Amino acid sequence: MNYLFIPLIIFSLSFTANADSLLEKMQSSFYQLNKTDNQRIIQNKPDRFQKPVRFRSDSILRNLNGSIRYISGKNLEAASKRSFRSIKARDLTTAVNFLKKNSSLLQIENPSKNFTMIKSTKDELTGGSRLRFEQSYQGLAIWPSEIGIHLNNNGNVTLMNGSYLNQQRRPFNVKPVVTADMAQEKALNGKPSNTKVSKKPELIIYLPDNDSSARLAWRLELEVSLDQKLMIIIDAFNADILTEFNQIHNAAITGSGVDLLGQTRPLNLFEENGQYLMVNTSKPMYDAATKKGVILVYDWMNNPDSEPFNAPLIRSNNPNIGFLPDAVSAAYNLSNTYDYYLERHQRNSLDGKAGDMVAIVRVGRNFKNAFWNGKAMFFGDGQPFAASLDVVAHELTHGVIQHTANLVYQNQSGALHEAFADIFGEMVEARQNSGKNDWLLGTQVGEIIRSMSRPEDHSQPSHMNNYQYLPNTEDGDNGGVHINNGIINHAYYLFAQSIGIKDAEKIFYRALTNHLLKNSQFVDARLAVLNSAKKLFGENSTQVQKAAEAFDKVGITANTASTPPPASFPSVQGEDALLFACLLQDGSVHVCRDEKPTDQQPIVLSQSTVAPTRIAVDGSGEMAAFITSQNDLCLIHTATGTEDCRHNPGTHHSVAMSPDGRYVAFVLLDANGQITPKITVVDMKADTEKTYKLYAPSDSKQPVYSIVAADSMTFNANGVLLYDALNQFSGADGRTFQNWAIYSLNVNTGAIQNVVEPDQGEDIGFPSLSKTSDNFLVFDVYKDQTKTLQVYTMNLNTGKFAKISEFQGQKSVPSYNGDDSAIVHMFPDSGVAFNTQLIRQPIAKDRITPQGQATTWLRGVSFGTVYRRGKFVGPQSYAAYFDVRTSILKINAITTQSGELRTFDMKLINGNPLTFQLINNQAATETDGLKATMEANNSIIIPRAELTELDGNTSYWKVNMNLEKTDTYVIPEGGLIPLQ
Repeated sequence: MNYLFIPLIIFSLSFTANADSLLEKMQSSFYQLNKTDNQRIIQNKPDRFQKPVRFRSDSILRNLNGSIRYISGKNLEAASKRSFRSIKARDLTTAVNFLKKNSSLLQIENPSKNFTMIKSTKDELTGGSRLRFEQSYQGLAIWPSEIGIHLNNNGNVTLMNGSYLNQQRRPFNVKPVVTADMAQEKALNGKPSNTKVSKKPELIIYLPDNDSSARLAWRLELEVSLDQKLMIIIDAFNADILTEFNQIHNAAITGSGVDLLGQTRPLNLFEENGQYLMVNTSKPMYDAATKKGVILVYDWMNNPDSEPFNAPLIRSNNPNIGFLPDAVSAAYNLSNTYDYYLERHQRNSLDGKAGDMVAIVRVGRNFKNAFWNGKAMFFGDGQPFAASLDVVAHELTHGVIQHTANLVYQNQSGALHEAFADIFGEMVEARQNSGKNDWLLGTQVGEIIRSMSRPEDHSQPSHMNNYQYLPNTEDGDNGGVHINNGIINHAYYLFAQSIGIKDAEKIFYRALTNHLLKNSQFVDARLAVLNSAKKLFGENSTQVQKAAEAFDKVGITANTASTPPPASFPSVQGEDALLFACLLQDGSVHVCRDEKPTDQQPIVLSQSTVAPTRIAVDGSGEMAAFITSQNDLCLIHTATGTEDCRHNPGTHHSVAMSPDGRYVAFVLLDANGQITPKITVVDMKADTEKTYKLYAPSDSKQPVYSIVAADSMTFNANGVLLYDALNQFSGADGRTFQNWAIYSLNVNTGAIQNVVEPDQGEDIGFPSLSKTSDNFLVFDVYKDQTKTLQVYTMNLNTGKFAKISEFQGQKSVPSYNGDDSAIVHMFPDSGVAFNTQLIRQPIAKDRITPQGQATTWLRGVSFGTVYRRGKFVGPQSYAAYFDVRTSILKINAITTQSGELRTFDMKLINGNPLTFQLINNQAATETDGLKATMEANNSIIIPRAELTELDGNTSYWKVNMNLEKTDTYVIPEGGLIPLQ
């Protein structure tokens, strides 16, 4: 990890604004408050005393990124009491109410706008319904994000499952660098010349699995050949291919084949003009009026699979002879698969809506494959897959999955796709064989493809300990979809062996059709099966117990204070207190306070709801600033709750306040809700407002305007603002890269410097400075590859840093406590609001090294800010400071004869006695703070000099210097007096 560091030494500001003056400034003309709005004031009294809440549920499962994957309870949201024209309308309103009320718990923004219902299905078992929602952000689809909300027969929400994009570590940028044409060109690169673009590039937000970071991306589809329909996702910033997979579900991955069985099968045919067509109209799905609901078999007639060809229906002049053996097998096995789903699950055809079932035989020449392409079954002539009932049922089940869960064909969701196809392929075979099956896929083909009872016999894992982490490529089998499905297959085998096939298949079918969604993972399959078993057979049934045991067997389970360091300036006296975001019973999130001994338990402080950003507080603990959930900016008295806002919603992203209360800084949003690369700073003392356009410092000393956004900010005690910002730049190969790093802005000069720069693949941010010094920084580092979060401290003088903690998460928002004896940060805590707690990690006297064990401070809260209530002293005014790195003493002095203000730079040249040589003497401008006196004999009296050691500790001295030679000064014995 490579870090750059800078010293942050600036003459201190003597002005200290009180809380009342801050509110007055907020109402001044440069703030442009809407004077017609009444000021909103809350007085916190004991009757407003509330606790942050836990969500009432039977079970909550979260992903490592904090989003909720599964939540169940008897009544998560009561049915809406409004009058509705239909049950469907009532259920939709109830589901949306659930999302809105619990948006903070779920960590989602604007659910009414960003979630769209795509399907509503009736649950025939319970009389309830399931509503499926897709997610979007600023008009872009989040793919394959999808959630399901289940309601009982009374219309109450009882369960939510799925995957979605929760509030991310960073604000999301929806401005692509790569154009649609560039993405299409990248996708076609290396493909055959006859490849067709079947779906043109669509800009989306790609959320591949439950713990991955979302990426702005282009999604498009290519038709490479008959059995290759590629879905390709391309990064919209650097044109990397994020995923590429074949959407056609292929049965010949491992290669196998035998001759046809040679058995005579009964056929249902359709006669037309003396011709007997292989069109089966005997099924209940057939509608004579529309001629729909049939099983049809076509002949590709061995044409090359790359040629467009209108295949004719299989036909013969005699109803008992002349049919292709391939077609007979196909027709027979399609018929049996239809009968299975209708008899066992009351499913009328693959789509459940009496849709036609189509098979095409003799595809290509010596084409050793069989597959479902989303519309029909295709059988090559190289191997007789049509003869194998379990293979045909497997491929047709891909059609059932397409019309139900629609699992994405990659990684764990793709392995579930394959597993459920295997499972029901075997169940169709078992039905045909009077309840007996061999748990082997492809027996009738002559070469076993997979075994559900002994997956290892065919190079598949049967336990998560042996899960194969393969690349999501063609060579990697789309992330191991035909390999890792062995784990789910084996779980089903164990389950069916323990309770019998009839119950097992019923439970797994319900899990597939009522619970699983596009991006479901293995753990979702466990939850879906357990929930289905409970609904079908009861909460404490044997089926539920055995289901849990089966998944357990394959490894898919549910699941001292230190001495304060020496101070550079005095700490505020008193106990550590906390401002934080807390969740109330109505689902809203407010600013809350936990201050001992005043508060017996947390108190709700703000009237406005708060956005998921750091709450700023001044050094005295009197005044705080926060961003509302409507992206407005508010100030609030921490003692009384008196609140004053700009009344300009939709324009503010984050806020910081200087310890002395002089400065308030904020990042603005543009008209599209995007974060701007600008920071506005309000100077309360000077009554001014200035906006700084952010840039990236460069070696050429010319600013590079490559910063596209800023996020979290913090002030030091001397008016320097530290912030994290996104730097977007192009590499030598033309690819675009993005890095979050930490910078500093001198609000007096506008100068910007690097503070901490990340290595590739790191996101560094959420900076916060120590409370008794400006020389120590705490921040966190998100590792994109490992999805881990690390909390670091850093000595800005030396560049030395230390790791405080490491865990799975997205952000910690760390800060020092009131006397710099500990670091406080967010830490995962399942089963409580926000899935977080605040923990306190003691640190050593050096302010950076962890010491002892971390302890919990407060559970179920987030974005904690530590403060102390009392007088903030801050850095002491000084007339000189000594830089230990350069050995230069810099002095601001007034000459007694002329009254002129001069700046002297003196180099230490001897340590005994302390001897300095004058190397610079020039006129100076007026500055705040103390001043030394240059006497007529050129001796210098310094009332206060600051010395900050390399390890960051600061002390103050009174210094008397005597002139020894023309340009040499000596501090005699007794001339160096320590100050308290």
